[in-house]
Amino acid sequence: MIKTVFIHQANGKMDNAIMKRLFKLYDLDSVPDNLVPMTISWLGNSSVATILP
Repeated sequence: MIKTVFIHQANGKMDNAIMKRLFKLYDLDSVPDNLVPMTISWLGNSSVATILP
C-alpha cells in the first residue's frame, strides 16, 4: 500500500490534477487526504511571481 506520494511540479493545482487522473486510471473517485503533502509553499515554486525587496 502506498502511504505518501511526493510530486515536484510548479504548483499545487498541477499536483492535484496529476493525482486525480492517476486515481481515475484505477477507477478510484478520490485521492485520500494527506497522500500528497503540499510542500510548495516552503520548499519550492509557487504559482505566482514574487518580488523580493
